[in-house]
Amino acid sequence: MSFLEHKRLEFQIILFNYCYRADVNYDDMMIWELKEDIRLNDFAQPACISNNPSLQATYTNVRLTSYGHNNTNFDNTDRKGIYMLRKGDFVIESLANMGRAFTIVDQHQKYSVRPGDSGGSVINDVNGRHYVIGVASRAIGSDPFRAEIASVYAHFNQICQYTGVC
Repeated sequence: MSFLEHKRLEFQIILFNYCYRADVNYDDMMIWELKEDIRLNDFAQPACISNNPSLQATYTNVRLTSYGHNNTNFDNTDRKGIYMLRKGDFVIESLANMGRAFTIVDQHQKYSVRPGDSGGSVINDVNGRHYVIGVASRAIGSDPFRAEIASVYAHFNQICQYTGVC
């Protein structure tokens, strides 16, 4: 049983990010401080953040983990979709706004971005370590295999200052 199934999460502090212009396209980041620590398991593992821009270089293979719905009806108007933990493999396609955002794409078209995936973690695994390098913001246009990601690297100083995670 994952911690999400075990108990309801309570938040102690929520910090919104406005270190750059308040723009939904480039500033989709929030820090949540949980009231209690979570137990690590197969679903909850430690991750690092990095102030190294090379972790979000174009053509880098990354993984998106999210809690979106599994319905191919992307608006879920038939109410057949259920929300579930999902993950998929992507490649960083391009950078935007001086690296504050980037685009990922599933070149094999196996994993699509769906409603509820916003806020999901983009992970780059390097030498056995998991680095959170981005936060899913939104799908791009009508292509469900492409997503815009807010860069964790661009917000490293704020994350370090407010959380002590550096």
